[in-house]
Amino acid sequence: EQSLAYQKSLLELQLMQEKVFVEIALATPGPCLVICDRGTMDGKAYCSDENWQKILSELELSNWNIRDNQYDAVFHMVTAADGAAEFYTTGNNVARWETPEQACEQDAKTLQTYVGHPHLHIIDNSTDFAGKINRVVEKMSQLIGVHVPTSGSYSRFLVRNPPMEIPVSHVVVDIDIAILKGSTMHDESRLLLRGDRTGKKFTYIHQKLKRVQGRPLVWERVIDRSTYMTMSENIDKNYEVIQKRNVSFVYNKTYFEMGTFLHGPLKGIALLYCEATEDDVELPLFLDVEKDVTYDEKYSSLFLASKEATAAPETYAEPIPPIAQDPEPVSPSPPS
Repeated sequence: EQSLAYQKSLLELQLMQEKVFVEIALATPGPCLVICDRGTMDGKAYCSDENWQKILSELELSNWNIRDNQYDAVFHMVTAADGAAEFYTTGNNVARWETPEQACEQDAKTLQTYVGHPHLHIIDNSTDFAGKINRVVEKMSQLIGVHVPTSGSYSRFLVRNPPMEIPVSHVVVDIDIAILKGSTMHDESRLLLRGDRTGKKFTYIHQKLKRVQGRPLVWERVIDRSTYMTMSENIDKNYEVIQKRNVSFVYNKTYFEMGTFLHGPLKGIALLYCEATEDDVELPLFLDVEKDVTYDEKYSSLFLASKEATAAPETYAEPIPPIAQDPEPVSPSPPS
């Protein structure tokens, strides 16, 4: 009970502090970036699932609220104990008491609490600490549009016969993609609903995609429902609304998202996304990954939503077995 009360109070304090700092940022002239050291989901790694659900219930919150809607991006800096053990010490931090083994275990638990977030970035110990910081800065810069690098964009792979269940911890998310008017293959604008259709919980996203040296680079911002509804008036009716079942998971310290198309003639296509390139990532052995399609425009959302693609689905993948309790198609406009 004491641990439960502590974690509940800590979460309330975090939410209050973050709210205050966001309000200060909004009142500050010019651009402002709010960075939080530790996030609201961290507490889940320090208590049982049952106690965490009690805390959320008492505060009338959900994992969705304080994970996907609370932060534009999450940067998980892997503990030095995992990959740079010679630099791990408890001597420079009185709050750090774990052995290297315990630190690795707790680090993995903390990372798992953020799986499902659309922008979870894992910063490992493959470089020295200065390089680690630089990688965070580069990814932040890309997300806020200050700097567009030609590396660090995502890669995508074609997956045949995507499984309904995978043998690692994962989070399932529903995604709808609607193409906005004026989009081209090299300058695409779209609206995303990301969430749970059954529970009618959504994050609303405006996303822009450009190609730099052939690679897709994405810029996006979270918007409120009102802005989404206004922007949805500009949806291009010449394109189908893409609906996907998205599975997010971590495999060998790489964050993956596998999207399987659900409805219409595109049903059965599965694309696996990650930040790394094929040369420096170990693809999941439990998936039937056929090929890298990062540079193939035929697998872009814009083309997949086009009439040309819907007329020839056999070009891409074989159908998958029917999905249990398959949700009915939804319109581009979110439920109230």
